[in-house]
Amino acid sequence: MEKTYREPEPRDAPYVWVTWLTKLLAGENKCEWALWFKSRHKYDKLESGFDLDRWTREHDELVEWRAAKLRDSGHHDVRVEDANKFRVEGKSGTTVAGKPDIAVFTEESVSYEDCKTGKKRDSDHVQVLLYALLTSKHLKAPMTGSIVYRDSVQPVDMLRLPDIGEKFKTTMARLTSDSPPAKAPSYAECRYCDIAKAYCSARVQDTGDSSVYKTDDF
Repeated sequence: MEKTYREPEPRDAPYVWVTWLTKLLAGENKCEWALWFKSRHKYDKLESGFDLDRWTREHDELVEWRAAKLRDSGHHDVRVEDANKFRVEGKSGTTVAGKPDIAVFTEESVSYEDCKTGKKRDSDHVQVLLYALLTSKHLKAPMTGSIVYRDSVQPVDMLRLPDIGEKFKTTMARLTSDSPPAKAPSYAECRYCDIAKAYCSARVQDTGDSSVYKTDDF
């Protein structure tokens, strides 16, 4: 039996998680409409084959290992996940929220670290840059950052902050508009999107034969 989806319930004001923005700002995703819809509605999410329990277990293990290593190396103020939650409310009423995996506080600086168990992507770096961008005015301290993978720790280039800041502003200007951005469906993005076809008629369900062309020339 085909699942019945409820009507999307509008939020009082747009609400965006940093993790929803990273692939857009890194250029890995193109569909701004998906984020515009997610930020403005409560809806029945499309089920996927993603093993959330396994991901959570592996991610938490990596976070715990890295936090312990930082403390063993002499860092006294290492904060993990829920202790790092923040929300920033813009003049439009839109809220952007984040929760860095690890924050290391010293008298001189704040360092954000995010732990990744999957493929290495530029959006990983953009995520940490957004954490720094959104909290720097409040914390008023120099920011550094790193991405923790299973096999390495990569520093984040904080010199990218001005560029990411400009992309963030222009993207948020479109997302906070009452007029939705154009949809940009593609199998590469749609297959990981939790917005069902009931809400997005442009959703690409599968590759089908759309990229196969017939010819009599051979």
